[in-house]
Amino acid sequence: EEEKLVIAVTSEHLKHSRITLTFPVLNHAREVIFMVTGEEKAPIIKQIIQDHVKFPAAQVCPVNGKRTFYLDRGAAQQITLSQPFIHDGDAIVIAK
Repeated sequence: EEEKLVIAVTSEHLKHSRITLTFPVLNHAREVIFMVTGEEKAPIIKQIIQDHVKFPAAQVCPVNGKRTFYLDRGAAQQITLSQPFIHDGDAIVIAK
């Protein structure tokens, strides 16, 4: 969605409805924070941060802001970074 600021989403899989901010809103934020836990999320986190696969979360890239990932060890276990806390302009914080 490129025109509306907020949209309603219904998930048949999760059996619930919600509202969500759209990419234009998120990409004009001063800061966007992703908080991710659990080793089951590790493959997707690696694909978003290192492989640049275009999952919806990968399309959140603030124009004049910053994007920060707060990860627990499980979610971060597949990431290999030469500089562990900054990668392609994103802050990566891994909980101890």
